[in-house]
Amino acid sequence: MEETEGEQIICGKTDMNREVSWSELVADLLGDIIGRLCVSDRVRFRAVCKSWRDAKPIACTSTSKLPWWVTVGRTDQNPTTALECRLYDPSYSLVEHVSVHTISFTELCIPALRWNRIRTFCKQGWLFISISERTRSSDSRIYFMLFSPLTKKLMQLPSLTPSYCFIQTFSSNPESADCVFLLLDAGNSHDFTVTTCRKGDKQWTVRKFERLGGFECSRPMFIRGLFYIVSCYGQLASYNVIEEKLNYESLYRDQDIARYDPNSPYRVFMRNGELMYNYQCNATKRFDWSNKVWIPVNITDPPALIVSDKYTFVEEMIEYLDSGCLVCSSNSSDIADLLHKSREYVFNSFFWLEPPLLQ
Repeated sequence: MEETEGEQIICGKTDMNREVSWSELVADLLGDIIGRLCVSDRVRFRAVCKSWRDAKPIACTSTSKLPWWVTVGRTDQNPTTALECRLYDPSYSLVEHVSVHTISFTELCIPALRWNRIRTFCKQGWLFISISERTRSSDSRIYFMLFSPLTKKLMQLPSLTPSYCFIQTFSSNPESADCVFLLLDAGNSHDFTVTTCRKGDKQWTVRKFERLGGFECSRPMFIRGLFYIVSCYGQLASYNVIEEKLNYESLYRDQDIARYDPNSPYRVFMRNGELMYNYQCNATKRFDWSNKVWIPVNITDPPALIVSDKYTFVEEMIEYLDSGCLVCSSNSSDIADLLHKSREYVFNSFFWLEPPLLQ
C-alpha cells in the first residue's frame, strides 16, 4: 500500500495505474500555487488550461509589498502620434514590463505633435496626462487625458490654450461625476489663475485671483471638499470649487521651512485627514487649523519617513497616500534596493503605483 501511494505521488498515477493530468490537480493545491505568484506569472498560469484558469487563490492578497511603477513616454515607432505606458512589477522583473499600452493620438482626434511636451500626474491609480507641441510661444494647444494602467480605461478632457505654465491635479476618482480636474498657474507672480472642469464638460472654466504675500504654489491637495495650496514657505491658501473662491488661510512664513532651500524638493500630502508638509528628506510638519501654523510631527507609529513619487530615502513600504507619496519604514532594504535598480532600468518619467489586489 505504501509503495502504491508513493507511486501515485512520484509517477502521477492512480490506484488504477492511470496517469493523472496536470489539469486534474485539486482546487486547494491550485489555489495555494496561484496565491504565491505575481501578476505576470498568474496570467501565464491561467493560460495553461480551463481548470487552472478557474483556480482561485486561497486568500485575496496584494501582489507584492513592493510598489509598482509606470512609465509614460513617446513610442519609438510613432513618436509624434502616440504615447506609450509601461507597467512594471518589480517582484517579477525590473527589466520586463508587465504590460504596455499605446495611446493613439488619432483615436482621440489629436493632431501629430512633432516636438511634444508631456506632463503627467499620478493619483489613485490614474495618470493625468497633458500633451502639447513644444514651442517657444505660450499659445500652443494642450490636450488632456486620463489613463488607468491597471484597467486600461482612457478618458479625454477638453483641450485648452492657456497663457500660463500650470500644475495639474484632480480631486477624486476620475470616473466619479463629482471629480474636479484643476490646473493652477505656476508662473505668474501677480495673479492666481485657477482652471477647472468636470467629467462631461465641453470646456474649462477659468478664474483669476490676486496673488498675495509672494505666494509660490505647490501642487494642490484636495481635502474636505477644498483644494489646498501650500507655498514653499508654508503659506496656505484654499480654493472652493463650488463657490469659485480663493481664500488665503495663512500668509505666515514658517521659520523652519523658510530656512530650507525653496528650490529643493518638498512634498505636501494628506495623511489621516491632516495636511502634512515634508521637507529636508524626513522633516515633517502638520497644519494646525486652530492656530493656522505648522507643527512638527514625528511619524513613528510605526517608524516611518515620507517618500515622494520619484525617489526615496527609506525602505519598506507601509501605506500609499492620496498624493502619490509612500509612507515607509526602515525595517528592510527592499525598497532602497529597488530604487537603486530602478534608476538603472527606467529612464522615462515614472510614478509609483499601488499593486492591485489579486482574486
